[in-house]
Amino acid sequence: KEMDSIRIYNRTNWFRWSREHEKGSNGGSQIDFLRVFANMDVKESVFWLLDFSGYQRSGEWEKKNASVYVEKMEKRRSTEEKKKKFVLPAPARNNDCLYSYLTGDRALDRHTVDYF
Repeated sequence: KEMDSIRIYNRTNWFRWSREHEKGSNGGSQIDFLRVFANMDVKESVFWLLDFSGYQRSGEWEKKNASVYVEKMEKRRSTEEKKKKFVLPAPARNNDCLYSYLTGDRALDRHTVDYF
């Protein structure tokens, strides 16, 4: 998935500058990040973060929810496997299209583009 202007601060929160004025998908905590980018609900996000951090859950939770959690994760994995693999286009002979895009569409000065 293409990412626009997202910034992660100190592994504690994130902000998506291109959606600065939208509610719900423009920033927040790690849980919000998983909700937006991994399509998890709050409970799944919390458990995923606990698993990722290495915390052990009580046996009671495992008995009640493990099968549901595993099913959701397997479904998510199978969906990810169906996605197309990323393939780079053939290399261009020169950078004319790039220069045109950066100086025309993005309105960058030619000297700035040449510098980088």
